[in-house]
Amino acid sequence: MKSLFVKLIIFLSIASFNLSLFAYELIILTAPDNSIVIIERDNYGVPHIRAENEPSLFFGEGFAVAQDRILQLEVYRRTCLGTMSEIGLFLGGDYTYQDRNTLQYYYTDSERTATYNNLSPEAKSFFQSYSEGINRFLDSMGANPLKYKDKTIAQFETIGMHIERWKPEHSIAIAQYLIRQFGQFGGNELNNLEELQNFGEELFNSINPINDTLAFTTIPSISSSVKKITAGRDFYNIKINKKMMDDLNEQNEKLDKLKDELGIPKTFGSFAVIARNEKIGENGSLLLGCPQMGAPGPDEYSIVWEVELYCPTLHVGGMITPGLPGVIIGRTEDFAWTFTSGLSDNTDIYIDSTKDDSYSQYWYNGSWNDFTVIYDTIKVLKMTGYDYVPFTHYRTVHGPVRSEQLNDHYVYSEKMTFWNEELGMLSMLLKIYKSKNLQEFEDALKLNTMSFNIFYTGKCNNIKFWHTGKYQDRSDSVDPRLPHKGDGTQEWKGFIKFEDLPQDANTSQNYYVNWNNKPVKWWNNGDNVPWTKTGGLGTGVIAIDNYVKSATPFTFDSLKMVPKAINNHGTYQQAIKFSGLDVISENILPPGESFFTDINSNPSLHNTDQWNIFNNWQFKRMI
Repeated sequence: MKSLFVKLIIFLSIASFNLSLFAYELIILTAPDNSIVIIERDNYGVPHIRAENEPSLFFGEGFAVAQDRILQLEVYRRTCLGTMSEIGLFLGGDYTYQDRNTLQYYYTDSERTATYNNLSPEAKSFFQSYSEGINRFLDSMGANPLKYKDKTIAQFETIGMHIERWKPEHSIAIAQYLIRQFGQFGGNELNNLEELQNFGEELFNSINPINDTLAFTTIPSISSSVKKITAGRDFYNIKINKKMMDDLNEQNEKLDKLKDELGIPKTFGSFAVIARNEKIGENGSLLLGCPQMGAPGPDEYSIVWEVELYCPTLHVGGMITPGLPGVIIGRTEDFAWTFTSGLSDNTDIYIDSTKDDSYSQYWYNGSWNDFTVIYDTIKVLKMTGYDYVPFTHYRTVHGPVRSEQLNDHYVYSEKMTFWNEELGMLSMLLKIYKSKNLQEFEDALKLNTMSFNIFYTGKCNNIKFWHTGKYQDRSDSVDPRLPHKGDGTQEWKGFIKFEDLPQDANTSQNYYVNWNNKPVKWWNNGDNVPWTKTGGLGTGVIAIDNYVKSATPFTFDSLKMVPKAINNHGTYQQAIKFSGLDVISENILPPGESFFTDINSNPSLHNTDQWNIFNNWQFKRMI
């Protein structure tokens, strides 16, 4: 076996580093398979990771993100597992309600393990290798605390807490939670039913159109025809309990506040622009991707993290949320892509009738059925030790029980098109990294189950837009704005095929813009989004469209000025120009990459070094 030194020399010669670009830190690791991993940071602290194979590459990514964001990883993990109450006292908050919500709407430990066991070997390695990298950093922190352990972690340990070993299931929990934050929509049928009962049918239809044909659309609507859905008239003899609705709304506000306190992504906004050829005044293409996942602050962890990954089988760079391996939005050597939340309806509420005023049984398909009963215990840290709070929650055949009117013998269940299929988005990304052309990229998109708009361009100078996700085809004939009956008579019939979803390429105007607006005229609103031309969502994208439309030509500099023109930032901003074989890549991720404290107790220079760039509407070079 080659010595470590010899292997390193060989690997460095293969990698062909331009060492002058990197000034911050060099780490050389031996991966679990004994191969070499090199983590080199550029002048902004961004890690550029090179490895001999994919498992070693994601191992290196796990180590690098843990070095920068170990406490953030712990907060994300506990939020997404429903165990924040175990450290809530340390953070000065009560997170019992947040934990209840997570346990109620997501998955059990055994379900996450089953999800992991059912993954493809490639996907399993993806998660396992990343976990091993985080754990290698934890080992390094224990072996050399002066170099690797920052003051916050030391304080964390003074109350008897410690950072647990990372498991693949922890990244799976984070993936399921965060992917839903930005890709799940709908479920507002109870609010709509209450409005219908209070306002009457005429006003309700005016406020909540099934299809607003005046709304701005990303795909030009020159030849679009509107798909008709008949508004439902079966409004039920159910009087929605006002206190129950008020409690639900209050709980959602409380949950948002808790997420703000912890820096958990919760907003769904994002804007994007792609343009080509005649529009930009030359043979080439442009892409701007600005995901909006929460406003950054100069002394806070960024919600996302930037990285470049390279091995012989893939080369990709961009941004990712700590706790997840890979890159979510970014570019390869051949193309670039970005996402915006799709906001299309993929969640329905079912009204399930109970046998009595308890969770004894519910009626479905002509018989009484037992609820799935899940018993959890929330461990709450107190000054005197731990309290153990029992929490029992329920599911029907339709999904988790969201709320109840047991005095009237009803519960309300939430049915999702993507239940336990959220990881399809990560499988899509793994396939995207290795795509060589537009067709292979599009084939990857078929794996995604969540509601996202996706934008593509590359060296081919093609631009394309897709509105993706898994949506029921509404052949059940139920008004999409109102609840379904849970008795088995209004079950979903099927799902829309990928090729029938809104998508368009190389439009005659040579550009597309989007700010979470309606994809195309014939696409229906569902129960959740007032995609209107005046007011609500849809007005912001008109400002983007006016700016892009008026710029002739729409240059790379014009592209980078879009955020300033609309006075709105992305959490991460990526601007890319393809011109033949040449690529210009610039981005910005404030307030920086690293919150690591060095051996002399000095915080990293890269906590805040991009803040001025961000505030001045500038970009930095993507190396």
